[in-house]
Parts: sequence; C-alpha cells; structure tokens
Amino acid sequence: MLFGGLVNILQAFAENARIVHLPTTKLGYIGRINKAFSQLKQEFEREPTIEELSEILDLTPEEITNHMRIFGKQISMDAPIASYEDSSLLDVLADPNAMLADQETTNNQSLRKELIRAMSKLTTRQLEVLYLYYGISNEKPLSLEEIGQKFDLTRERVRQIRDKALCTLKKKSLNTSLVEYLN
Repeated sequence: MLFGGLVNILQAFAENARIVHLPTTKLGYIGRINKAFSQLKQEFEREPTIEELSEILDLTPEEITNHMRIFGKQISMDAPIASYEDSSLLDVLADPNAMLADQETTNNQSLRKELIRAMSKLTTRQLEVLYLYYGISNEKPLSLEEIGQKFDLTRERVRQIRDKALCTLKKKSLNTSLVEYLN
C-alpha cells in the first residue's frame, strides 16, 4: 500500500505540473461538463450532443464547446479506429503484460527510490500531511478538514502545507528523474 500511495503523490504531481495553468472556474466548468457527459452517456447509451449538455448545464452550446476545447478530447480504447473498421485502438496497441517481470520489478524499485529521494527534501509536517491526504500507509485518504483536526490546524493551513510540499516536489532539480516515469 505504501507504494500505491507514493504513486498517488506522483499522479498529483503530474496533475499540478501543467505547463498552462487553468483558472479554477474553468476547471469547475470542465468537471461539471465531464460529469454531465458521463451521466448522459450512461443514460442514453451513446455520446450526448452539445445541445443536450447545454440543456442540463444551463450553458450555451458555444460555452460548452469552448470549455471542451480547452480540456482536450478523450478517446475510448474500445472505439473503432474508423467508422468502417472493426478493429479498435486497444487491438493495435502492444500487450502491456508482455513486459518482463524482472524489468517491471526493477522499474518499480527505481521509482520507489526516486520518490523517497524527492520526498526526503520535505519537512516532517509536510510528509505527514501528504501521507494522510493521499492515504499512504494503509489508511484511507483524509480531507484537509480531518487533517487539520488531527494537527489542531485550520483547513487552510493544511492546504498551504500540502501545496508547499507539492511545490517542493515539482522543483526541476528534484523532478527530472520523476518525469521519466510519467512517460
């Protein structure tokens, strides 16, 4: 479980390391659109139209189109490559299980070493907050509020500690070796 929690931190690092930072309001709209898209897709058993999304979200079709353009398009692995073909993207990709077990173990050990090295630059408090927030060490992830109660801190102070820890992990001198694992 320790390794899984460390991977969560690496994922958070990847999410927070965008070249272009989007405003929180844009991210909120994108989240609402994605949620509505998923619900309608499940309900209709097909991809919803922009107009259907527009009705549910009280946004104009142009606003939805603009927000979706910012976020990018997701492609299903099961979708056909072309409308006239039976093969999907999943069919043409290499088998992920083909990797040798020794190589996978070596990669996992290397990633663990790099994460531990990068995390050694954090303070004890920052480590504790990250461990609790991402649920490392067989614990369920805690909210900022719950962590604040545990350390007798405000939710905002816990958020600041978490953000500073992630910022430290994002520093170029620390993350150059971690970026390789994201690819």
